[in-house]
Amino acid sequence: GINAEYMGTRSTAAHDVVVVVVEEAWALRVGLPGLFRPLGALQATLLRTGRFATNREPWLMYALKVVVIYFVILLQLLLALLPRCLVAIHDPKVQLAEELACAGLPHAIGRRGATFKAQPSLAMQDSGLLLASSRPADTHGFSPFSPEVQSRGQSEKLINRGVFWARFGDVLVFGVHVSGTESMIPALPAIRLRLCEIVQGALRANPDAVRVLILGDLNHSAIVPPPNPETCPPVSLVVQALERSLAPTWANFRLLSGTEATYWPLPCDAGAAPDALDHAISFTRTSLLPMVAISSEVLPDTECTLSDHCVLAVDIDTHGAAEVDRQLALIIEL
Repeated sequence: GINAEYMGTRSTAAHDVVVVVVEEAWALRVGLPGLFRPLGALQATLLRTGRFATNREPWLMYALKVVVIYFVILLQLLLALLPRCLVAIHDPKVQLAEELACAGLPHAIGRRGATFKAQPSLAMQDSGLLLASSRPADTHGFSPFSPEVQSRGQSEKLINRGVFWARFGDVLVFGVHVSGTESMIPALPAIRLRLCEIVQGALRANPDAVRVLILGDLNHSAIVPPPNPETCPPVSLVVQALERSLAPTWANFRLLSGTEATYWPLPCDAGAAPDALDHAISFTRTSLLPMVAISSEVLPDTECTLSDHCVLAVDIDTHGAAEVDRQLALIIEL
């Protein structure tokens, strides 16, 4: 499984709750869902036998993935002509949730295409987000990015990107994945604004929440100066946008994750440098102590079983005193 032994050990340690955010586990409308299992097995074999180095994909696998993507797009266009009751949904999050449950995280949000667009669409995917936890969320929801933001990139029109949120007691957790496609780079300011709007809406719907965590690949860099400034601006822009939209009611806006690279360029990404793109951002009500990161580490994936992003694990003290309360947050991108 996905570092299952590691996460199982952490979930049984002294933590009030363990939360895992999985990204890019896309659900697709397909006619032959069984077709994807042998393709996935072939991709895994290519990774293990032909990898260049840690967190690198062989060209053959990348080419295969491109072929599969275009095949799926064509298939979805054809399936749009059929009644929806005759169209199967292929959702890898179902299997991922089962593996995470075996690791001590039995509660999952976002399975079985739960974040597909409500309105009819020809070729599309869901948000690709899965939120798993060691105890059930008190409340949860999903808010998509606006159509105006999505329309900035042609490839984004196929995807229902957005933000998951779940409340655990007085802690509200957000899971988000911001696109890194070149066509979406000019839209990053609009995405930051939309993220702030979604956070504001979720806070209004959860008045009991007094502590907030935002987890995910924000496609903004924690390294100063950013190694890929044209495509990945500093994550401080996200923190500043949140502070401008929520202060003075909310304070203690902090980046809890470190600056260790979580993204390693694929062979096709010529010129790109390793970067810290996956983050944990926190803030609290003004009267409370700030949250503290007890540790932040990037888990090595020597078998290249996940993607060009490593797992980010952040051990968080949500009350500002390690003896009182602890929470473990992990971010996984496939």
